[in-house]
Amino acid sequence: MRTPRRRQFIIAMIGPIAAGKTYVARILAERLGALHLRTDDIRARLARRGQPISRAIAISDRRRDRILQRGQAVILDFDAVHAKKQRELKALARRYGARLFF
Repeated sequence: MRTPRRRQFIIAMIGPIAAGKTYVARILAERLGALHLRTDDIRARLARRGQPISRAIAISDRRRDRILQRGQAVILDFDAVHAKKQRELKALARRYGARLFF
């Protein structure tokens, strides 16, 4: 008997600074079996290495794409409040056949 394939999804967190996005994202990742991708962690690592933190978004986007290419679900822990970013995420979800939640 085949195990049904779980549907791939993307959850993009929206909220002001210190609203609890990371807290909620961690809980969701654990309960839903998704990978938690936190852009602030990438920025911190870049800063510790003396590298420009402006690279964080591009690095996060590449990691997100690799996660989705493997058919895994991902929770994006950054502020996805801008309409342009939301359009990009909608297009990405369509490309991978993933459900998108904000």
